[in-house]
Amino acid sequence: MIHELECVRTLKWSELQTIWKNKEAVVWKDYINELGLKDWEDYRFGPHGTFTRYGYDAFKLHEQEWKEYNISDLRLIAPRIYTGPFRSWTKYNTEFPNVSLTFFELILNAKVGKNKDIQWTMKSLIEGHPSFGIGLYEPEKGIISLFDGHHTFAALNLMIEKGFKGTWPSIPLYLAQVPVEAREFFYDLIKGRTEPIQLEPWAQ
Repeated sequence: MIHELECVRTLKWSELQTIWKNKEAVVWKDYINELGLKDWEDYRFGPHGTFTRYGYDAFKLHEQEWKEYNISDLRLIAPRIYTGPFRSWTKYNTEFPNVSLTFFELILNAKVGKNKDIQWTMKSLIEGHPSFGIGLYEPEKGIISLFDGHHTFAALNLMIEKGFKGTWPSIPLYLAQVPVEAREFFYDLIKGRTEPIQLEPWAQ
């Protein structure tokens, strides 16, 4: 699938973190406070942060080559991307609630379309507001898995399902390749962890 994307540029992990923080830190400030966490860095990378809890340290993201990609046809690519292994998203897989779904599969669950945050995101995208996705690419099986941009890609797939006829937004994808030594762990995350993580209380 990576060959169907247009590479725009390479960038460092530190640059990408700045882009990511600028997108989230202010908007999520109250949410982060509600969780009892100090700041955005604590929410993402602290002892109870998303990356720490789900084992993303195994991918040594700061050492990887990151690239920004342009998606020429969202209708072709967006449905085939996988959610990350986060329980707040895998819970929509009613049969195997620790297994990631493609976004095409995700929106088959009616609860996704009723999610107010996803509805708000869809409205924002239709109005032309920018967004992006961040994730990992595994070349052997051609899997792209996100760790940011879930609301955006869920909304995009709902727009596809509804037959959106307007101008499609430009949604960059920031991706790094999964290191060879971490690929088995990556499969474990996507296809159902050997040791599943419990659903976060705030994501019930």
